Amino acid sequence: MLFWCWVSVLNAQVTLTGTVKDEANKNLSGATITISKDSVSSILAYAISKSDGSFKMQIDNAPEKLFIKASYMGLTTFKKTLERKSQELEIQLRPSSEALKEVVVKSEIIQRRGDTLSFSVEAFKDKNDRVIADVLRKMPGITIKPGGQIYYQGKPIQKYYIEGLDLLEGRYSLANENLAADDVSKVEILENHQPIKVLDSLEFSERASLNIKLKNDVTLSGTAKLGLGATPLLWEANVTPMLFHKKRQFIASYQSNNTGKNVANQVRDFSLNLTGTSYDIAKTDWVSLLNPATPPFSQDRWLDNNVHLASANGIQRLKNDLDLKLNLSYLNDYQQQQGSTQTTIYTPQDTVSISEVIDNRLFIKNFQGKATLEQNTKKNYLKNQLEFNTYRNTERGMLQRTDAAIVQNLGTPFSGFKNNLDIYKTFGKQLVRFSSNTGFSESDQFLRVRPGQFEDFLNSGNPYAESLQNIKSSNLYTDNSAGMTKVLGKFTTTLKLGVALQKESLTSDLVLDDSDTPLGNAFQNDIDFKTSEVYLKQNWRFKNTSETWNIRLGAPVAFKAFNLEG
Repeated sequence: MLFWCWVSVLNAQVTLTGTVKDEANKNLSGATITISKDSVSSILAYAISKSDGSFKMQIDNAPEKLFIKASYMGLTTFKKTLERKSQELEIQLRPSSEALKEVVVKSEIIQRRGDTLSFSVEAFKDKNDRVIADVLRKMPGITIKPGGQIYYQGKPIQKYYIEGLDLLEGRYSLANENLAADDVSKVEILENHQPIKVLDSLEFSERASLNIKLKNDVTLSGTAKLGLGATPLLWEANVTPMLFHKKRQFIASYQSNNTGKNVANQVRDFSLNLTGTSYDIAKTDWVSLLNPATPPFSQDRWLDNNVHLASANGIQRLKNDLDLKLNLSYLNDYQQQQGSTQTTIYTPQDTVSISEVIDNRLFIKNFQGKATLEQNTKKNYLKNQLEFNTYRNTERGMLQRTDAAIVQNLGTPFSGFKNNLDIYKTFGKQLVRFSSNTGFSESDQFLRVRPGQFEDFLNSGNPYAESLQNIKSSNLYTDNSAGMTKVLGKFTTTLKLGVALQKESLTSDLVLDDSDTPLGNAFQNDIDFKTSEVYLKQNWRFKNTSETWNIRLGAPVAFKAFNLEG
């Protein structure tokens, strides 16, 4: 069995190598080679020939037959059906001998200019593709995860531009799932992309970014649909208008459904940390209900929801390449969870059966937003971003056991705010940096359980009506630094000096019935944790003349002080 599985994997993976030449046996650089199942199927893999005419492609889960096509402007297109096996090919393209009555200019399927790879949307799109995400899923090298995050060559992209503007600041699923594919001309992959222009020649980036190119200079696009069903009553509504201009872009959206579609994924933030310091204001739950097991199949088949999502996003380019952005979203969702388990325990003396039925009601309210001022030029970089994230979540749960019923109620409100400021400015051949990141978050959570549990442990064996656990937490953080980057021939050195302070606190208590007095110290927490850090970071980078490789070396030094009280 193990041997058979190993052979199957080898057969499904095919590597194709070869060279592309013209009629004079001269190597062709920039020829496009694509692999598909047949002449009409979507592309499985692609390659662009190098300066010596060579190419290499690897096809995972290859079909029985492979259709290869090689093209070069002004020459005939090479087409051939191959067997499913690794092989080396020598492709020769001849001058086109057809007499053309008219000249028709068509875009190449795939084009490369430096580190920019362009995919023609028309070449990948079919009549069933409604939004640009449908087309992206067919493009080789691009993967969209179930939550909406886009990967290129196995790594998450760092930026999602629309006509060169970063409107959504990491929450790009809203555009990806609603921008009409018919309005897009090309998808550009910016390989080794450095989003901060002033760092372009100073700090190498291995990440890729994605840029959506539209067909028209001014584009009005989006989605509008309404669906209804009966027994039970089901609905899905989506109104997402979009306006794109060279200096102005706007996306608004209202979406609602009770069909199990999790539209909250469309406002998830997939931003990558570009500057190395950031305070996270994500919500932490200290208490939770007993939840049923997650089914082992797609979420939209089991999620019982009633969701409403509203979002507004705008960007305006001002003078001197200064961008002003505002991103707001509000989510209101009512979810129901039901599940049951039956456990049977066999012993020599008896058989014990335990049944549990869980019935939960979740009320989710989330309001979040960002206000951003950004200037990104080759000489200067300025970005100040104010962000907030608030939750007002409550949950109710009923746990029905063989011998008792337990009612649970909890609240997990949360508020978080942060401000990130980054300033980079060039002076001759050196770059001066300043960064300031400050954030604060707090949460006041509770869990109420009726009837009271563990009376022997909590109440000297006396039954009681209910227990209430209260938890309060807060976190204050600030990190401020200044530094300099200087180029010395083939060496680039960066020096950074900073101070970071953090104060975290956590208090909790447990109250029985309607008492105003919590239980003893054994059931209470009152913790304060303080951290202070002074750090000095020095980095060196060496790159060869052709920039085909580089070496990085870091030497951080830090002094940290901790204080824990409780």
